[in-house]
Amino acid sequence: MTRRLGLLALVLLLAPAAPAGAADWSAWQRYMEAAERAWEQGRPSGAEQRLEDAVREAELQDPRSPQLVRSLTVLAEVYRKQGRERDAQAVAVRASAISRATASSGADVTEHLQAYATLLRGLDRDVDARAVEARVQRLREVGAGDGRGNLLFFNPVAELREYAALLRRRNRDADARLVDARANAEATRLVGRYEALRKGYSREPAALPSVTWVQQIDAGSEARLGRLYPEAEGLYRAAAKTAESFEPQDARRAYSLSLLAYTLRAQGKRDEFERTVERVLPMLEPIAGSGHAFLPRSFALLAQAYLRFNFDGAEALTYFQRSLPLLEKDLDQPEAAEPALQRALAIAGAPTGPDDAMVARGLVTVVLVYMRRGDYARADAVVDRVVGVYRRTLHPDHPDALFAQALQREVQAKATR
Repeated sequence: MTRRLGLLALVLLLAPAAPAGAADWSAWQRYMEAAERAWEQGRPSGAEQRLEDAVREAELQDPRSPQLVRSLTVLAEVYRKQGRERDAQAVAVRASAISRATASSGADVTEHLQAYATLLRGLDRDVDARAVEARVQRLREVGAGDGRGNLLFFNPVAELREYAALLRRRNRDADARLVDARANAEATRLVGRYEALRKGYSREPAALPSVTWVQQIDAGSEARLGRLYPEAEGLYRAAAKTAESFEPQDARRAYSLSLLAYTLRAQGKRDEFERTVERVLPMLEPIAGSGHAFLPRSFALLAQAYLRFNFDGAEALTYFQRSLPLLEKDLDQPEAAEPALQRALAIAGAPTGPDDAMVARGLVTVVLVYMRRGDYARADAVVDRVVGVYRRTLHPDHPDALFAQALQREVQAKATR
């Protein structure tokens, strides 16, 4: 059983999302899943055959793809577990060579983005061009090791997809396909580490649904902040599925769907967005007045989706007219919030808390509570802890870190006044 679970974990961790675009990875995905099932059933020869099929399919689609590397890596593990060390080594060497070749093509990304900036300047879109050039500079810094890692926040996928769309509008379809393929390869590489969550992390015996949900939400939010909306959509769908095991009035169910709705709207999936909103609002109505932090967060996400993407004034007004009375039920109830507030502070002060970014995100809500009460001294003390945690755990340009610093400035300004 241990041997089977070991390979299962490897398959789950290495199997990336099928990127949208020219290539069709559905057959490859089926071969990988068939290999997983064969191995679970104690049929190593069947797993080997399906993995060889996956290798051939990946070669057909893209001989430099992450999918090919992952198929070869799992195949090497199957050989190794059968005692075929020579075969395993040969396959592993091949996978390593493809990985090195792919890594050396990273310059293609910045070259594409630089060409995008040049095209934008030719269209008198200097502000947009400067933004793309700033992203190029940041990618070079991160690639050179300046910073705290290759954060998903600094990915180039959104700009590459925008560039491909602009090329299509100018009837440069061949160039657009090339840029799209690069964007999809980057997206696959960046979100591949989350696939264990999307593909069944919750099936593992030791994984509690609440833990799974938090990890899925965090993964989706990182993708969303990086504007990888299709990838974030998949992760939020997984979180919403996990949340179905919670109690009917658990606020996490509505919050998951609100996040999913945001990514749908960002991609222009208007009908799906509206259907999701119609699922969310009836879930929020029963918990209005509970003071739960996910209530205003859910409404805020939906509001941002209405206002930021494909704005329609009448449509947005209808949403606000429906949501505001529910939010008003949580006003002027400080006594109801006090026990939860004290519990939050106690959790934050636990030994595991000082460097925990998840706790820091929760403390932001505590800061806002103190600000609403006009207790700026306590708000300042808590936000200072938040900023400190983010300085130790996040890149200085990460959205959470920037937000915390702005919040601290606002608290201090109000305290001074």
